[in-house]
Amino acid sequence: MQIIQNMNCRTAFSKKQQDDLYSLEDQSWWFQYRARVIIGLTDHFLKKEKLTLDIGGGNGYTTAQLKESGYEVGLIEPSAEACRHAAHRGISKVYCGVIDKDNTADGSIEQMMLLDVLEHIEDDEEFLRLLCQKAARGGYFINDGSCLYVSMEQRGLCGRPFSEI
Repeated sequence: MQIIQNMNCRTAFSKKQQDDLYSLEDQSWWFQYRARVIIGLTDHFLKKEKLTLDIGGGNGYTTAQLKESGYEVGLIEPSAEACRHAAHRGISKVYCGVIDKDNTADGSIEQMMLLDVLEHIEDDEEFLRLLCQKAARGGYFINDGSCLYVSMEQRGLCGRPFSEI
């Protein structure tokens, strides 16, 4: 277990909130059900042998479930506490920080998930533009949460058809 980089970033949850979530995620019917639904979705679209990045993956519960289902996974999360929890769950590729224009090559992310994240980002449209820039052509992007019903293409954020991302 290795945390690749440690950055001090603003996070959505306090250390105590991360600890509280971590202590209940494994026993929560909600987290278990949600992970099964997400795995069902990923089984239709993602390739298990390609790296799937869980951006803003928190304590890594869903990421760990994907790993148990045979997916190659990585987690990117700004909370150092959540990154420690994710590493404890056996996720070997943990990046404690954020994606920005300088630390991730354009067109390099083939598969990414953004699960209940956009509502925590101040400039969500700019962040989606950045993800479009970092997405590999022909790659996949799975999003859920409060912004689920508005695709990046509908909002005109990608500059190319969503189906080509």
